Amino acid sequence: MKEHLQERVRAIVAETFGLDPFEVTDATSARTVPAWTSLGQLRLIATLEQTYGFKFTLDEMAALDSVVNIERILVARLPS
Repeated sequence: MKEHLQERVRAIVAETFGLDPFEVTDATSARTVPAWTSLGQLRLIATLEQTYGFKFTLDEMAALDSVVNIERILVARLPS
Protein backbone atom coordinates (compact mmCIF):
# COMPACT_ATOMS: atom_id res chain seq x y z
CA MET A 1 0.00 0.00 0.00
CA LYS A 2 2.79 2.44 0.89
CA GLU A 3 4.45 1.98 -2.51
CA HIS A 4 1.15 2.52 -4.33
CA LEU A 5 0.48 5.60 -2.19
CA GLN A 6 3.94 6.96 -2.92
CA GLU A 7 3.52 6.48 -6.67
CA ARG A 8 0.08 8.08 -6.62
CA VAL A 9 1.18 11.10 -4.57
CA ARG A 10 4.18 11.69 -6.79
CA ALA A 11 2.01 11.46 -9.92
CA ILE A 12 -0.45 13.99 -8.44
CA VAL A 13 2.36 16.38 -7.48
CA ALA A 14 3.93 16.03 -10.94
CA GLU A 15 0.64 16.67 -12.73
CA THR A 16 -0.34 19.58 -10.48
CA PHE A 17 2.95 21.41 -10.93
CA GLY A 18 3.84 20.37 -14.48
CA LEU A 19 6.82 18.21 -13.51
CA ASP A 20 8.20 15.03 -14.99
CA PRO A 21 7.09 12.28 -12.58
CA PHE A 22 10.68 11.03 -12.41
CA GLU A 23 11.75 14.43 -11.04
CA VAL A 24 9.47 14.11 -8.00
CA THR A 25 11.42 12.77 -5.02
CA ASP A 26 11.37 12.89 -1.23
CA ALA A 27 13.12 16.26 -1.55
CA THR A 28 10.34 17.81 -3.65
CA SER A 29 8.65 20.60 -1.73
CA ALA A 30 7.18 24.08 -1.96
CA ARG A 31 10.72 25.38 -1.53
CA THR A 32 12.14 23.44 -4.49
CA VAL A 33 9.32 23.81 -7.03
CA PRO A 34 8.72 27.36 -8.35
CA ALA A 35 5.20 26.43 -9.52
CA TRP A 36 4.25 25.36 -5.96
CA THR A 37 2.54 28.68 -5.24
CA SER A 38 -0.41 29.34 -2.96
CA LEU A 39 -2.78 28.73 -5.87
CA GLY A 40 -0.90 25.56 -6.76
CA GLN A 41 -1.19 24.45 -3.14
CA LEU A 42 -4.98 24.85 -3.31
CA ARG A 43 -5.14 22.81 -6.53
CA LEU A 44 -2.97 20.12 -4.93
CA ILE A 45 -5.17 19.95 -1.82
CA ALA A 46 -8.35 19.76 -3.91
CA THR A 47 -6.91 16.94 -6.04
CA LEU A 48 -5.73 14.99 -2.99
CA GLU A 49 -9.11 15.40 -1.26
CA GLN A 50 -10.96 14.27 -4.38
CA THR A 51 -8.60 11.32 -4.90
CA TYR A 52 -8.70 10.06 -1.32
CA GLY A 53 -12.29 11.03 -0.44
CA PHE A 54 -11.81 13.15 2.68
CA LYS A 55 -11.15 16.75 3.70
CA PHE A 56 -7.92 17.79 5.35
CA THR A 57 -7.94 19.78 8.57
CA LEU A 58 -6.47 23.28 8.53
CA ASP A 59 -3.38 22.02 10.37
CA GLU A 60 -2.95 19.24 7.80
CA MET A 61 -3.37 21.70 4.92
CA ALA A 62 -0.63 23.89 6.35
CA ALA A 63 1.68 20.86 6.58
CA LEU A 64 1.12 19.67 2.99
CA ASP A 65 4.23 21.46 1.81
CA SER A 66 6.37 18.53 0.68
CA VAL A 67 6.05 15.07 -0.80
CA VAL A 68 7.27 13.53 2.46
CA ASN A 69 4.68 15.41 4.53
CA ILE A 70 1.86 14.57 2.12
CA GLU A 71 2.70 10.88 2.30
CA ARG A 72 3.03 11.00 6.10
CA ILE A 73 -0.38 12.64 6.53
CA LEU A 74 -2.08 10.28 4.09
CA VAL A 75 -0.61 7.21 5.79
CA ALA A 76 -1.95 8.48 9.12
CA ARG A 77 -5.42 9.20 7.68
CA LEU A 78 -5.98 6.17 5.47
CA PRO A 79 -7.11 2.81 6.84
CA SER A 80 -4.35 0.20 7.05
